[in-house]
Amino acid sequence: MDKFSGYQIKKINPNGNFKLQYLNTEKEIELNIFELFPKYLKVSPKHYVDTQDDSIVVINDPILTRKIIIIDNKNIYRKAQQWEYDRFEHINFPLSDNSKFYTHLIFNFD
Repeated sequence: MDKFSGYQIKKINPNGNFKLQYLNTEKEIELNIFELFPKYLKVSPKHYVDTQDDSIVVINDPILTRKIIIIDNKNIYRKAQQWEYDRFEHINFPLSDNSKFYTHLIFNFD
């Protein structure tokens, strides 16, 4: 059995359906995210992953956010992907629509 490790958006259809592919598999799912989860938020260009603890941090510097990786003293931050933002919401804000969406993907993985 494969383990859920995230997803990538493959296609957004004109009807609003998102076609997603689970990472490290050929499994795909298609659903209308905004119909099922109307308060779903997309990851912001200001969202970065703190590589020490996988938390999401917001970097409000318009110059720094042009970079994919930011090194600040001993901390390394990299641009967050949508699934990482959803996972962070799932762990820290379980009632958010991003968390509900992430849970939906986990339960529909198998």
